[in-house]
Amino acid sequence: MSTIRANVRGSSPLSSDIVRSILAVGGVDVTGHGGDSVIVLVEPKDGDWSEARLAGAPIVLVRAAVDDDALVDGVRRGADAVIELAAATTDVVDAVRAVAAGGALFSPRQASVVIQAFRRSSAGDGAIRLTPRERDILRSIESGHSVKQTARHLGISPKTVENLQSRLFRKLDVRNRAQAIAVAHRSGLLDDTREARIM
Repeated sequence: MSTIRANVRGSSPLSSDIVRSILAVGGVDVTGHGGDSVIVLVEPKDGDWSEARLAGAPIVLVRAAVDDDALVDGVRRGADAVIELAAATTDVVDAVRAVAAGGALFSPRQASVVIQAFRRSSAGDGAIRLTPRERDILRSIESGHSVKQTARHLGISPKTVENLQSRLFRKLDVRNRAQAIAVAHRSGLLDDTREARIM
């Protein structure tokens, strides 16, 4: 059996050290050297994701809390397994072994969440298409305007703003204004007038 190597990176030194210890006890070489290393991202920043993708290695994401949004975002960014730190004592070793062997590791519930998210985003050609009025609503949300302020600014009724906002939330697959802005930025909807594609 060949040695499995892991390169642990992340923004939390304490959490990263805990994950290194768990992996070492589980028989994983955590020196992080070698081209066949699995990259374990612990509470990563954007730069950590960029470096991991450039390395072309399989990725295991470890986060303190993993809600559905964090799970889907992690998979979209390239994670082959997503583990909650509290469950890391057993799961992270299994995840590293699975992705080192060319697989992925998700619980049945995680797999269902990811599949549903990708089905929603791949309807049609995968692009998020917004009407000009929906873009106006999105820009107004980004500016921090209330529904009434948006209605006044656009010269439409507050009820129309609420309806447009609800439709926008469905298209972006979000539940609130903060999530809408996060998805819009991640998808490039606020960058310019081009349609954005979910990555």
